[in-house]
Amino acid sequence: FRSFLYVVAVATVLNLLFSRGVDLPRGAPLLTTPSPSDFAVMLIVGALVAPFVEETLFRGALFGWLLRRWNAWVAVPVTAIVFAALHGPTAPVIVFHGLLFGYVRLRTGSLWPSFLMHAVNNALALTGLYITLRGG
Repeated sequence: FRSFLYVVAVATVLNLLFSRGVDLPRGAPLLTTPSPSDFAVMLIVGALVAPFVEETLFRGALFGWLLRRWNAWVAVPVTAIVFAALHGPTAPVIVFHGLLFGYVRLRTGSLWPSFLMHAVNNALALTGLYITLRGG
């Protein structure tokens, strides 16, 4: 359990150090300040539902399929690239996340650690966005 917490901490620090975010124009409709209840919904969907679905699809189904047909040297990077490609302009940073989540999935044999890492990452990103939009 300690090593799992260490991996979550390292992933969080690396994300904060290397994530550049996406530059969007000020005042764009998507950048209006959400209400606290809107933020709660954003957290539920963005930090729980989305990571659960994505980890199930990518590190569950796709990773498992690739691992059965080839090996980890194929399964981890291919899954990371497909995962990142579906995230649009943030793909370069997301490849790193995909590699890390895939490695953790491979080492633990479980989806739960990568899901938790993904959920923490998304919660931190959404919280940072919310604080920024609120002028904090």
